[in-house]
Amino acid sequence: MYGFLDDDNTYMDAAVGRIIQYDVSLASNQLLKTYLFDDFSDTVTVNYRDVAGGTHEKEWRKHGASFSGFEITYERMQATPGRWICTDFEDAGFTYDYVGPFNTGNKLLDGTINSMENDISEICQGAGYVAYRGHGSDTGSLYGIRVYGPNGEEHQLRYSDCQNMNLPPQLAFFVSCLNGKIYGHGPGTDPASDVEFDKLFTLNYLAAGPAVLVGATEVSFSNIGQDLHSIPAEYLPFIDDHQWDHNDAWYAFVWDGILDHPREHGTIGKAAQWSENRYMNYPPNNQPAPMYPDGEVDWYEVTFFAVYGDPSFRPAVDEMSSPGYDPWHNGPDDM
Repeated sequence: MYGFLDDDNTYMDAAVGRIIQYDVSLASNQLLKTYLFDDFSDTVTVNYRDVAGGTHEKEWRKHGASFSGFEITYERMQATPGRWICTDFEDAGFTYDYVGPFNTGNKLLDGTINSMENDISEICQGAGYVAYRGHGSDTGSLYGIRVYGPNGEEHQLRYSDCQNMNLPPQLAFFVSCLNGKIYGHGPGTDPASDVEFDKLFTLNYLAAGPAVLVGATEVSFSNIGQDLHSIPAEYLPFIDDHQWDHNDAWYAFVWDGILDHPREHGTIGKAAQWSENRYMNYPPNNQPAPMYPDGEVDWYEVTFFAVYGDPSFRPAVDEMSSPGYDPWHNGPDDM
């Protein structure tokens, strides 16, 4: 189930992916977008309603979208992942939309520029890479402070909004709670009721057409105060451990594989496998193993993130590229 093929439960031996859709035609469409990835048009037409306005042609293979939900990233000091991936997108030769909680079009201190656009469904439809850091639920995602759904709803992308989206063959990675939920009990009730299958965010987003979605099947724990470690490590020469931990580590490690080490870890399966192994072997986590839980938080982190799609899927990142920007490591002993 987890890709552990021998008796060593602290090292994941194989990449694992799952194909799950509401029906056979949707599953066929996902596989079509995966295996004919190179044959799809270079651009998609996106009709913005809000600030940017009008019709725009987006080179989706070279365009990323980063979303930072206010409470998780700014109130809890975990803003660096969602902002630094924008620099990493640029380093890879891509453009990006950053959707943070403050204003539109303003330039932040680290150089990240807030998108001029508020329409999160349109932003998703123009991107080959979607990176989200924030709150999630079994029925919605992209919870923010200034962003709006297609019908003007504040703060989230609902499962029903996904039903009106047509996505390119993108890689979507939701580092949040429950955005990989496909079955079981919902949170917050006692006794907990089953999730409503037709209202699941995961399956409705998958039905909209990405090649791969990665998300947590249950509540995912964040590393509150992450910025207090990652900022000094990035800007002070005598500190080299960013201390990426909990789901901030998942964010850092997966995108590190995809964008900065594409030759060795550039498929989504290999990136997830590498992330799993790096997490389990980061000393503060005490080598947690899925089969033998020792420490609830870390056990959750290594079991709850799932890849929905072909693990051999490789996004449009040059395999021979060598990163000039790579802030996603935890010191010299990181794998």
